[in-house]
Amino acid sequence: MSANKPSQTLTKLAVALLVPVVAIIALVKSFSSSGSDPALLTAEAIENRIAPVAQYNTGAPAIVLDNGKKEPLSGEQVYKNICMSCHDAGLAGAPKKGDNGAWAPRIAQGEATVLKHAIEGLNGMPARGGNPNLSDLEVHRAVVFMVNASGGKFAEPAAEGEAKKDAAPAEAAPAQTAAPAETPAAAAPVAAETPAAPAAGAVDADKALALANAKACMACHSVDNKLIGPAYKEVAAKGEGAEVLAASIKNGSSGKWGPVPMPANHVTDEEAALLAAWIASLK
Repeated sequence: MSANKPSQTLTKLAVALLVPVVAIIALVKSFSSSGSDPALLTAEAIENRIAPVAQYNTGAPAIVLDNGKKEPLSGEQVYKNICMSCHDAGLAGAPKKGDNGAWAPRIAQGEATVLKHAIEGLNGMPARGGNPNLSDLEVHRAVVFMVNASGGKFAEPAAEGEAKKDAAPAEAAPAQTAAPAETPAAAAPVAAETPAAPAAGAVDADKALALANAKACMACHSVDNKLIGPAYKEVAAKGEGAEVLAASIKNGSSGKWGPVPMPANHVTDEEAALLAAWIASLK
């Protein structure tokens, strides 16, 4: 009995030392394996994390917006899926739905102006609320829904199909008779409207800034200060040139200003050239 006692004591001591070692190894392994998911570092995952807040639902039932939908969405559906993320809480200066005082000066600008701002974007609000798949009719319906809930009396817009049916017969006849007379006159402007990208010194700064707001560029950039992306003056100081900047604006880029990539933007070649020339002029 006495001979076995030392061996039993050594066994217990070994077990007591082994258990915490195994526990520590298990903890280290669990932490090291959960913190570096490659799926979180893809360009698509990063783009989703930095997407404008207006693209995300904040609690309303999800509505699938796709190009295959058969019927246009109602104003209330568009509001609950897109607009409410800012207009329910008044984020970034957005007028709250139901706040008649905040909406009154906007309503006074007229329905056409309010709709133009919603379609093209204004200040921090991206074009079409950040969803390019929304049609003009759906944006119009959302505007009417918000305005009429905030003291306005805008008329509900007609469905696109009905509008086209009414307009088609009236537009067909003039188009056929006017075509021969307009062809010679239209030829001259076409040749004149193919200039190269504007020089940095001749860029229309006001037009470029309005375009940057409309395309939601200012959600990630500012002229003087770094936001998500670098300040435009910092980009200009790097001296890449307007052509390189235009390509980055249209097609996106990565690795130039850190790990966060810039996604491609929905702009034409002319719009990309205008924005690039303006940014290059900010040295």
